[in-house]
Amino acid sequence: TVEIDLVFPQNDTYAPSPIIPVSFALQRSELSGYLQPRVGFSIFPYGNFSEDVADGFYYMTWANFSSADPYIQYGYALESLDSEGIWMLRWELDIAHCVASGDLNVTWNHLNGEVVFTTKEGAKKPDLTAATQRETCSNDQGFAFEITETRDSGDSFENGKPCAVLAETTPTATPCAVTIDAPAASSVSSSMTSRACRIQATPTPWCPAPEEDAAVGLGTSNLAVGGAACLAAAVGGLGFLAMA
Repeated sequence: TVEIDLVFPQNDTYAPSPIIPVSFALQRSELSGYLQPRVGFSIFPYGNFSEDVADGFYYMTWANFSSADPYIQYGYALESLDSEGIWMLRWELDIAHCVASGDLNVTWNHLNGEVVFTTKEGAKKPDLTAATQRETCSNDQGFAFEITETRDSGDSFENGKPCAVLAETTPTATPCAVTIDAPAASSVSSSMTSRACRIQATPTPWCPAPEEDAAVGLGTSNLAVGGAACLAAAVGGLGFLAMA
């Protein structure tokens, strides 16, 4: 069973932050490539969906899914959530599959979900580790797919991978199987901070000075990384979703 989950943010309240992560997890990642997954998100002020404050779309055609299981894909909202507010995150997932016999007939399924969260002064910092612990992981959202076999896709896919044939019944998603440990969260925090600071046209107070340790990031300021979790999830491919 392949599963793709939104693990952060959740239906919760967080302290405003110049960088707030958006985190997706792909379980049984070695099989994910057969589905040609595409993941995207948009964040809006709640009740005003005319213009998003952050968005991104990520084609995983060439993702190295074998590098980690679960494979964690990160994006972020840059500065747009550094104030109090109520927000709606809408996310979408596209996957490809085929029928078991006859013509190949590649079909794309489009699925979507949404989560409402709040930013408020004095609330807890965004915490990737806490989001995947047993007390909170039930708030995560996900879609699961049972691959029964694969078929030669010919030239249907750019990466040449076989096409997945799916079971008629849909498995129940189990997002609580994903855990992001504190060292992994800290590493992601530093990587996000470094990348975000490189694209800033003018200096910002939340960017570390060039001479400071490269490891300094949101893990020591705006993004909490929590204590060590029971199970350590390998973090694959720190690919970042493009921001508007």
